[in-house]
This record gives sequence, C-alpha cells and structure tokens, in this order.
Amino acid sequence: MELLRRIQGWFKYQECQALVVLGLIYSNSMAVYVLTNLVTFLTHFWKLKLKHAVAIMNIKGGAAGIIGLVEAALIDAYFGHAGMLLITSVLYSIGLGLLVMSVPDRFFSKGVKSCPAGEKLCSSKLTASPFYWGLALIVLAKAGQGICLRALTFGKIKFKRGPPEMKVIKFGFLKFEVRRRKVQDKRKRQKNIIRNTCKIVGTAGGITWLFVSSIFAPDWSHRFLISACVMAIGIAIFLIGYAFLSPPQLRASPLTNMLRVLLAAFLKRHLDSTKQGTEFNYGNEDQTPQGQGHNQRTPRGPKKRTTLTDHCRWLNNAAINVPGNFHCFPIGWINCTVDEVEETKLLLRMVPISATFLLYGVIKSNSNTFFIAQGYAMKRSFHFILRKKQHQIQLPIQILRLMAGFATSAVKPLYRIVFEQRIERMNGRYSSGMKVGLGMLAALVCCKVAWLVEYIRLKSLKEHGLSGHPDAIAPISVFWLSPQFVLMGIMDGLARDGMEDFFKYQVPESMRKRYALVLTEAVIGWGKILNIGFIMILDVVVEKLRVEDGSWIADTVNQSHLDHFYAALVVVSIANLFIFAYVASFYTYRDFPEEEDDEEEDPHEEIKTGKKPDKVEPAPDEETEPTPDEETERTIRTT
Repeated sequence: MELLRRIQGWFKYQECQALVVLGLIYSNSMAVYVLTNLVTFLTHFWKLKLKHAVAIMNIKGGAAGIIGLVEAALIDAYFGHAGMLLITSVLYSIGLGLLVMSVPDRFFSKGVKSCPAGEKLCSSKLTASPFYWGLALIVLAKAGQGICLRALTFGKIKFKRGPPEMKVIKFGFLKFEVRRRKVQDKRKRQKNIIRNTCKIVGTAGGITWLFVSSIFAPDWSHRFLISACVMAIGIAIFLIGYAFLSPPQLRASPLTNMLRVLLAAFLKRHLDSTKQGTEFNYGNEDQTPQGQGHNQRTPRGPKKRTTLTDHCRWLNNAAINVPGNFHCFPIGWINCTVDEVEETKLLLRMVPISATFLLYGVIKSNSNTFFIAQGYAMKRSFHFILRKKQHQIQLPIQILRLMAGFATSAVKPLYRIVFEQRIERMNGRYSSGMKVGLGMLAALVCCKVAWLVEYIRLKSLKEHGLSGHPDAIAPISVFWLSPQFVLMGIMDGLARDGMEDFFKYQVPESMRKRYALVLTEAVIGWGKILNIGFIMILDVVVEKLRVEDGSWIADTVNQSHLDHFYAALVVVSIANLFIFAYVASFYTYRDFPEEEDDEEEDPHEEIKTGKKPDKVEPAPDEETEPTPDEETERTIRTT
C-alpha cells in the first residue's frame, strides 16, 4: 500500500502523466503515416477510380473533425480525457486489425500487388470485406484523440506572463527588436519541455515508419498489422498509469446548452420578449446587474449579471420563464438562462467568418489525396554508390510529409520573430486574423505551385509518349512535389493556429479553453467534405462547356487534368481571400490577457497538491451588493 501511495503521489506531476501517453503518441504517429497512403491502397490494390478513392478519404477526414464535437461533449459529461483516450485507442487498434482482414491472402500472394479481378468485382469484394467497418472505427478514434493527447500532456499547465521587455535577435546584418513577456514561473518552461518531447516522439514514430514500410513491411497487410500491434503496445503502457491518474471532474457541455437554447427559442417562438413585465431567467439571484454586453468573469470579483442584447433577438425568447409543463419538457430544457442565450449568440456570430475558413479544409484535403497520387506516378528511385557498387532504393512518399511537418514547426517561431513587434504595438490585437490571412496567402501560392508542377509532369508524359497511360511513371523526380508540400506545411502552421486563436478569443468564456481546437477541427472537417461537392460542380461545368480534355478528375491521375483543377482552386482562393478580409473587418478582437492561463485549468489541483485554492476576494475599488442584514444595520445607524 505504501508503494501504491508513492506511485500515486508521483503521478500528481504533469511530466509523469505525459510519460504514460508517449507510447500512444508514438503509435498514433505511425498509424497516421500508414493511413496517409490509403488513397493508393484503394486505387492501386483495389483498383477503384481516383474520384471514388478521393471521396472516401475526404469523408474519412471530414467525419473525424465533425464527430470531434460530439466526443468533446462526451468527455465533459461522462468519460473525461483519460477514459476517452483509452476508448479511442482501443477502437483505433481494432480498426487497424479490420483493415488487415480486408487484404485477403489470395489477393496478396508473392508477386501480386493488386486485385487480380476486374474493377467491378474488386469493388464488390471491397464492400464485402471489413474495410469500411475498420475505417469507421478509425474515424471514431481519431475524432477524440487530439484533444485527449493534448490535455494529458501539456494542455493543463498554467503560467503567468510578466511585464514586456525588449530583446534584439540578430540574423547576420539583420536585426529584429522583439517585445517579449518574461514568464514569472517555471510552468512555461515545463510546458515547452513536454510539448517538444511529444513532437520528438511523434517525429520518431514517423521516421521509424519510413524504414519499416520500405524494408520490413512492403505489403499492405503487414503495414496494417504492425501499426495495430504498436498501438496495442501503447495501450498497454497507458494502462500502467491509468489507475493512478486523477479522477475526471464531469460537467455539462456548452454545446448541450446551445442545443437547449435553440430548442427553447423554437418552442417559445410565439412569445414576445419585448413586452413589458416579461420575466427572464438570470440564473443565480445574487448576481449584480450590469449593462449591455456578453458575460465575462473578472479575476477579482464575482460573476455579474448579463442583460439581453438586440443581436439575434429571436433567441431572447429562450430566456423567458414559463411553467414546468410547457410542451411537456422539463424546466431545465425550456427555461434557459440569459448567459446561455448570449453565449449561443456568440457562437452563431462566428458562422460568417467560419464559412471563409472552409476553403482551408478544401485545400488541406488534397495533401492526402491528389498530392499522394501524383507522387506515386513520378520517379521515386534514388541511385547511390556504396563500396564501388551502384545501389537503387525506392524513396517512400512519407518523406514529403515529414518535410511538411518540419515546415509547420519552423514557421511558428518565424512568425513570432517577424510579426510579434508589430502585434505588440497593437496590444496583441488582430494576431489571429493576420495569421489566417497569411495562411490563406500561402494556400494560394501552394495551389499555384501545384498547378505548375502538374503541368510539367503531364508535359513530360506527353513528350515520352505516355500521355493517358493509366500506370505510367513520369520521368521526373518526386522531389518536384516538395515545394507544394512545404507550402502546405506553412499553411498549416499559420492558418490552423490562426483559426484556433481566433476561436479561443471569440467563443464564450465557458468554451474558450476547451473547445477552440475542437471547433477548428470541425471547420476543417466540413471543408474536406465540401471538396467532394467542389469536384462534382467542376464535373458539371466541364460537361456543360464540353471541354475537349474531358473530365478533370478521371479514373487515374495520368488520365486526369489536375493542373486545371489546381487552377480552379487558385481562382477560388483569390476570391475567398478578399471575402475573408471583408468579413474579418466586422469582428472585434479582444486583447491578449496579461495573466494567461493559456490552456484548460486543472480541475484536480486540490486533489493532487492537498492544498485548497486561494479564495477570490473582490478588489477594494469594486462595489458589491449589500446583504439584507447589512442594509438593515446601515439604515439603523443612519436613523
């Protein structure tokens, strides 16, 4: 028992909690690199059409982001981060196991690297196999793993920033004066150490998979099997420390409150909220009234009452008090508070600018579909001389994915160095909008570069008499794709982080620390699904215009005209960039707080440290509402 108590005390530190999660981070990174090439598994092995395979990949990625909203609500209300991480990891391992069973041995004998049957027969056999069941489990697993891994590693570490100070950074003859805020405690350093450790472990998983896939597991069945086994080992490591983790603190999800407000507003649509004498539900009666505006909790005083605004006035009916038997619904579902109504208005207010974020998901989806298909249709062999002998190896396409990851990691500190001084002059405002704008500009350049590279690839096929051949390999190196992969990584580092920061400072206070990442993934998911509709619209337009080249997305990548597809994305990106700049000008941007909790607060701080948190006392200059006893005593003294 003494040993168990010591181990439990050891796990109160965030570094120890992160250690048991590193195995899942490593296995998750390997599985991601396996599933990256899934489009070639569908087109080369099962002989699906390129358009069909791309639709499957986009639905897979889009559904994972959208379902993340539901799993985030389940984390808050039922399972907690550790419980959800365990469930999703088990589902991930089972899903990879079902993918192993979707590769029949009779189709994967020695020397046979694709389905030997016809196209229709292969498609029917794929439908009869457990492939789609395994893919569905993987979608459910990926939806909740990102938020759980972040929360259990560095997501709950809090730190405070001190006063700003100037620091000069030199790059040769160039000098940059950066205004930085010194961290007052060691928590920021601790967070950076854990975050960088997680990045190193994830990168190690990807690099390991490069050697495993090219040397030990060239077959698809072996790739899926090794990934499933590594995921099972990561689950076993996590189970060692699972029993010693702090129990979750369950709470109601803000998304549930939003659904309640929409339902109550619909059921009370016949009521008039502007009528005098209407009684609204303000929640706790001991709150002091405040003027117009949405709810904010100050670090010194108590929560103040929020009044209803005129924006989306039709939602104000949800806060009207009605009898308990109204439409046979419980009072808790019908009588929403004013705070909940105003928070719902803030969420609906973000819909217009979120629509401009969808194009990021459309462009992002191409990195796992068309970019990979192009890479396998280009020369991937690499010749080198060792001990006076010439050797040849096939470079895995995942090297380009690693280049994109390194570009994402490099652009974040570069952005802080170049733009932080200008952002500090504006007290931190407009940082998220500037990030998203630069990310969209990088996306525009990425589509332009992809357009030129695909034009060169198709031209080389035509010069060698291989134009339109479904299995032809273009006689140009696969490293021609490296610029567009690097630009895709730069887009991720700018636009994705900018979207997350934007949601963090625009959503209600109850969602700011926990749902910024989830909302970002959901918007990207809708964008990936929207890419399917974009391809269908292009097919209809090309068919009506009767273009001589035919459909831009044909059965194979060599028979397609992806250069025209990327050109269409360039035009849409230019239009979307101007629309984003116009819509973003209507939003108000809050300043970055001086005291920053940065991420979610740890609800088990009292359990881990054994100390009760300090009581929050109102500031001396704040007026609080007197109690009835104090009011009576004051009246007696005055008399």
